[in-house]
Amino acid sequence: MSDFPADFIVLYDKQVYRPICVMPLVKGNGEQTRIIEWLTNCPTCGVEFTITTGMTWRDGPRRRCDACKAPNHRVRTERKHFLAKIRGDEP
Repeated sequence: MSDFPADFIVLYDKQVYRPICVMPLVKGNGEQTRIIEWLTNCPTCGVEFTITTGMTWRDGPRRRCDACKAPNHRVRTERKHFLAKIRGDEP
């Protein structure tokens, strides 16, 4: 893949994402763009799975596999956990 160096990774809250491929995409309005397919491991069960994103992540990448994901719930990050402890939101 020429878009990324061979050893390129993204580390997001201790989870590693490796780009597999970059694919062209034509949007509904006819505009051409590219999307990236990433390989990562589920933090809950450890199984490898892929996600597809645009060239940027607005809200962060998906973290769990299909079997472990909970609808409308994100994986709790270390930062949010730390802030909850500081605020006293968590026992």
